[in-house]
Amino acid sequence: MTDARIGPTEKRLYEDEGYVVVPALYSREEAGAFIEEYERRWVELIHAGSIVQNPDKPLASLFPRMYNYDRDNDKVLELVLDPKLFDAVEALAGEEVLLIATSYYFKGPGMKGLPMHQDDLVFGIEPGTVYSAWISLDPADEENGCMVFVPKSHKLKLVEPDRDVSETLAVFSDDGRQIRVPDGHESVVVPTRPGDTIIFDGYSIHASLDNVSTDRFRRALLVQFAGVGTEKLLPNFNNLLNRKGERVRRRLNTNPNLMKNQNSVFSAKEGNYFGSWR
Repeated sequence: MTDARIGPTEKRLYEDEGYVVVPALYSREEAGAFIEEYERRWVELIHAGSIVQNPDKPLASLFPRMYNYDRDNDKVLELVLDPKLFDAVEALAGEEVLLIATSYYFKGPGMKGLPMHQDDLVFGIEPGTVYSAWISLDPADEENGCMVFVPKSHKLKLVEPDRDVSETLAVFSDDGRQIRVPDGHESVVVPTRPGDTIIFDGYSIHASLDNVSTDRFRRALLVQFAGVGTEKLLPNFNNLLNRKGERVRRRLNTNPNLMKNQNSVFSAKEGNYFGSWR
């Protein structure tokens, strides 16, 4: 759990602000390799008819998020299991971690960003929280939809979404998880270059801006981890990998009553936690 890129300054920023940018964790060549492999898969899905363009959402439907392609592609898995990523996350988390899932974003011109939210809400990890690593594959800025963070918001733990949490499926959608920036806090824009990686706490409130450019993609890969001490997590994510690529199982959260009242989701650390992810 040591990494030359993570020193006292990076550790302090992570602990104080809830996130830290690790410059050039991946090289530009490695960032390009991610893009190449995902675009190859995208072409395969187009040819197979698995991706079909919706005239009402021409770009969003043509360039959907791609989940867990690392499980089907040796090159992507090799890049995701790179020791430098595990070392950096573990140096900040203070514990060994297990890979939960990956999400690839094309974020084409005109595509919407994600509203303010916390990743912890949908994972149901007990004990602990999720650790997220957002790998920038293109230059990302305010025009093409870079990340936005609310510093120190991780210290608030779970913040209630705007939507009634009794609407279980809605809460686990992008818009359903939306929360307001809490009083006394402000958001900051975090631009990145290819290979830069933002590592952030599961309670850190964050969002991504809309891509308002006319000709620029903002491709990125989100890699999410649980601590090795995790005992339970949501069923959809019970397919963990250690840094050697070996499958590791943990118990499922199985209490179907937890989401039935508005406050139950916020007691997830005291009880079990169940839901669906869209």
